Amino acid sequence: MITVLILDNKEHSFQPLLKKNEPISFLPVSINFNLLSIFYSWINSYFSKDKIYVVCINGEENEVLESCKGINEENIIIEPKRINYSISLFYATLIISKIYQDEVVFFFPVNFMFPQDFKMGNWLFSSGEIANKDWIVIPSVLIDKDEKVNDFIEAGKSLTNIKGSDFFVVDSVSFAKDEFKKRKIFGKQGKFPGIVCGRQKSILNSFIKDEKQLFLKNMYNFFKINSINWEQITAEYENLTNDVITYNYFAKNKNFLTIFLDTKPDYLDNWKSYIDRFSSKKDGNVVSGNVTINDIKNVICFNYDEEEINLDSLQNSVVVKKNGFVAIKSLNINKEVCDAVSKKEKKSKNC
Repeated sequence: MITVLILDNKEHSFQPLLKKNEPISFLPVSINFNLLSIFYSWINSYFSKDKIYVVCINGEENEVLESCKGINEENIIIEPKRINYSISLFYATLIISKIYQDEVVFFFPVNFMFPQDFKMGNWLFSSGEIANKDWIVIPSVLIDKDEKVNDFIEAGKSLTNIKGSDFFVVDSVSFAKDEFKKRKIFGKQGKFPGIVCGRQKSILNSFIKDEKQLFLKNMYNFFKINSINWEQITAEYENLTNDVITYNYFAKNKNFLTIFLDTKPDYLDNWKSYIDRFSSKKDGNVVSGNVTINDIKNVICFNYDEEEINLDSLQNSVVVKKNGFVAIKSLNINKEVCDAVSKKEKKSKNC
């Protein structure tokens, strides 16, 4: 079995920790580590480094090398441009198929974090076993009946139990972008974190069944030829139609099973979620580097330089010092809380 980590480029508001167009996968959690670093280390506890691949776009490979200590350059898959998660998954499967004859592959989008005590060994191996029977597994996180989420899986009947893990047939995968779609009263639903497990051939075959997608078929045919070159791939990426840009593999496919995970991941959607995940104390501070503090609260400060920074009586701010330059941003944590409540369709007099 091998695993592929796909960098995520969703819109974020984490400037100045990240540049505007940088993938959230590079979001720093200290001056020495970022989200990708932690994710890679976590996956490395289950897979050897020669079995871990990272998908990035042209120009990001140096940062991947810095983030993933010990990764070989051959394990970095470079995509001409980042279109969406579905296309990156397809492209990575094509590349992997040129390296391995037919392996079970796990795909992870690098845009969330599981709690530190989360163990995935049991469902990892049970998913790998059922994937060898030509099923594609998309794990999900069980959600409550009254919980409202954007992307969720509607599970049907239970198909089998492997190593104590129940696998359910997926009836549908819903993506209700800006509004919450009403879910069924009966049956299990799970939030979809984007994890995929399947044999290479099974995944590729499920992609190219979509007869309307000429891009997918062209790319598939390119990779069947041993003389495939970067120029051909780049040219195909430069002539994208809107149906490719908006293509959603999960909404179209019908050969999925799901397994419900018992631990909810942490999604880094805003500064509050960042502070909740990485602050070690009740004061809400995330401080890294040569920094002295006094009477500060909800402050994120990263000092990449040797010269000390002194913070006194500061609240709700981001401070980044690098190469002698300092960037400061005010945070409106209370507004983010209100926005989150509003998205859940709850009323709040404080918003």
